[in-house]
Amino acid sequence: MSILSKLKIYARKKLNIDGDVEHLQKQIHFLSALVNFSGKDRMEPNPTLKDKLMSYFQKERGLEELYFPVHKNDIMFLYHLYHHESDTEEAFKSYYNVGLNIAGSCAGLIQKHQADTSSVLDFGSGYGRVSRFLPFYFPDAKIHVSEIKPDALLFQKDEFGFGIVTHSHLAESFPEKSFDVIIAGSVFTHLPQDLFENWFRVLCRSISPKGMVMFSYNNIERIAKPHNPDIHYTSQSEDSFFRVSDRLADDNTYGLTFVSQNYLSQLASKNGLEIFFETEVQLAKQKIAVLKHS
Repeated sequence: MSILSKLKIYARKKLNIDGDVEHLQKQIHFLSALVNFSGKDRMEPNPTLKDKLMSYFQKERGLEELYFPVHKNDIMFLYHLYHHESDTEEAFKSYYNVGLNIAGSCAGLIQKHQADTSSVLDFGSGYGRVSRFLPFYFPDAKIHVSEIKPDALLFQKDEFGFGIVTHSHLAESFPEKSFDVIIAGSVFTHLPQDLFENWFRVLCRSISPKGMVMFSYNNIERIAKPHNPDIHYTSQSEDSFFRVSDRLADDNTYGLTFVSQNYLSQLASKNGLEIFFETEVQLAKQKIAVLKHS
């Protein structure tokens, strides 16, 4: 083997050139796929792909209807598009499937805990990956969504006809309203301790007597040696990855949070609610807990 060949091998190992090239190729595929939607706030499959996807979801998932539109700033969809590179069919299919799976899991837990379902709030709903499927499971419920991103609320109001609840990142900005079911998926997984506890208190006070809050959390046991055994916060999140126009860039209000079940139990007791840690359902690596009145 020549000296030049040996140097190339060494450089690839030392500098991880192959890994960098692979990452660059994924970005190129991702950007080329985005070109199809450039200049549009609203992204959706072309008519041929719509028919194909509708056939799949009717046959495999039992859906009679599917809401196709996706907002250009929907980070959840951008992740699917990035992961599947230039394959927009798989990106849309996996995006819808994940949302449908989460909505179905929520419906199962709501039925298990026998909560009223006249009004359902998707708290921190993003651009509707999950909420778009809630009408399929709760056709008679009034569906509400809340977000700190105004474009996300307007999109869901216009596209899906949902009621919107406007607030800032501060818990005291949440209006005095009551809901039968509050779903908070991937919200408490991002909040620093002060916001975590303030929003926990607000959601506890915002459920009806026979209602429930269902939320996801990152178990602190996933961290080898946390400095605090009850809560750990770090300033990183999916909003740091894609620089969409309305990304949450403030590390002091939105990052990545891990908590213990002991910590959550203490918070539930402090707010006068009973907490149930679900073992059969989880959201990716996130655990699920339910809060109810005793």
